[in-house]
This record gives sequence, structure tokens and C-alpha cells, in this order.
Amino acid sequence: MSAEAHEQEQLRLLKFGDSGALLEFPAERLKESCFRCAIPRRCLRCGARSHLLAHLIVYAPQLVDNMSLEAEHAAGQLVLREDEIRDMSSDQMLDRLPLVPNVPPPGNLPMPYWVCDMCSGAGLISGQIQVNSSTGKGWCRLRIRNLRRAEEFMEAAGAKDTKGYDVLHSHLEASEENPWEQLPSVIQHRLEQWFKPAGGEQFMAYVPDRDRVRTEDGMSGLLISNHRLIYHSRLRHSESTIDKPLKLATSSNAGKIVLRLDTQAWQIKHLVLDRDGLNLLRRSLTIGSFKSVWQ
Repeated sequence: MSAEAHEQEQLRLLKFGDSGALLEFPAERLKESCFRCAIPRRCLRCGARSHLLAHLIVYAPQLVDNMSLEAEHAAGQLVLREDEIRDMSSDQMLDRLPLVPNVPPPGNLPMPYWVCDMCSGAGLISGQIQVNSSTGKGWCRLRIRNLRRAEEFMEAAGAKDTKGYDVLHSHLEASEENPWEQLPSVIQHRLEQWFKPAGGEQFMAYVPDRDRVRTEDGMSGLLISNHRLIYHSRLRHSESTIDKPLKLATSSNAGKIVLRLDTQAWQIKHLVLDRDGLNLLRRSLTIGSFKSVWQ
């Protein structure tokens, strides 16, 4: 088999653009448990790795938004705790998922994709299947809206050495990721209540206050733009411009990361961050060229 034929036999990228990446593969690949678990265990919209719901791809005769098909096919969803997701093998996880009714084999075999509890799955993914009832042979197409999740799926599914992967990877490397678009829509809406960008101002990051429950994300914490650092809570709103010096110090208390932040005009004595939030804050202040000193 030639290299090109082998590439087409496995998984190939047909096209990509604003509507996502369109992939094609032999229907028989759905019989492989590793392939059906190749979609990354992170939110297909915002990339979160926790508080996930496992949805099942519904392969239909035409490419239709998966969320509109779930109710029709009663595919349902499965809630998995973070520790279960982390410790489960691919086969163990698939055993927990039901078959997709009203879909011909092998399209009825469960293939999960993941959405966090703060994002909508609408418009994220759609699947198509065409199978010869006599031979059982056929093909599938999968459209994944988020190009980075599509790239991760191709890599996990063994398509990293294909021309399509190289083209998609090069495109993403040359593209700037929009941090605002990575946020769940509910958090965007909450931030819009207290963050109004001025002319030329661009959002860079939001770091939630982990003293609050996750369902309140967007209502309190730190927001970094290319012009300002903003602290917001129910009782307080403070801002510092990019040209003002910042002093930051972290400590550990009962397993939590506690941040102290001092500006020339105001200070925060106790702000609880998780590890991802601390890394995001450091990176954003560095990229934004803030006058920050860590102690």
C-alpha cells in the first residue's frame, strides 16, 4: 500500500476553516476502542479538563449538529467525576456508555466527546456515516468546530504523520488564539457586566477567585487586558494600568495557593488561586509587559 493510500485508509483531513475541520475515515475504525476514545478528554469548546459531561456522537446520513440529534436518538449523556475520568482506561469508560440507538453498526458503538458543565455543546461536532448493508463497508465524516481539538484528535488517532495534520498544525502555529473565545459563554456574559474594553484594549486572561465555587466563575477574580489589571468582587472593583508597578507574592495555606497583590493605590491580601490560574496569571503579566515583581 502506498503512503498516500495508507493515509486515506486511516484518517484524513478534507478541509478546515471557520466552520471547523472536516475529517474522513473508514467506518470500520469505529470498531477500535482506542479510536473511539481519541477525542481529547477536555471541553470541546473551552478546553477545560474538569467538570466534564460525556456526550455520544450520533452518526447520521447527513452532517447535522450533534446536539439536535441527541434527543431524537435518545443517546443521552453520562456524568463522570474527575477522578473517574482520570483513572479509567478507554475500555472501562466505553463499557459505561450505552449504544447509540437507531444508528446502523458500527456507528452505534459509543464514541464520546466532552463538554464542561458551563459550556453548551451546540454547534461543536457532527458526524456522518454511509455503510453498505451487504458488505458492512463504508466511511464516516466528522466535523469538529474547534480546530485545536481537531488537531489533538488527529494526533491521538494516529494521524500525526499525515499531510493533513501537518497543514492544520502549521495553520494553528501561525494563528493567534483568541483567549476570549476560549471562555465559556456564561463566563463571557458575567465578565461583560464589569469589563468594558476601551479603544484598542484586548482581553488577555481571566483568573477566578477559588474561594468562590466554580459556578460563580466570572463574578470575581482578576482580569488582565493589554491595558489594565482589574480585580473585581461583589463588594469591590479595583484597577491598575499597565505602566504601574505590581508586587505579587504567593504562599500555601491548607493546600491552597494564596496570592497577595500590591499596587500603588490598592492591595489584595488574600486571593485563592488554583495551579492553572497562577500559571495563567504569570504568563499574561509577562506577555503583557506589566511591571510585575514576584516575591
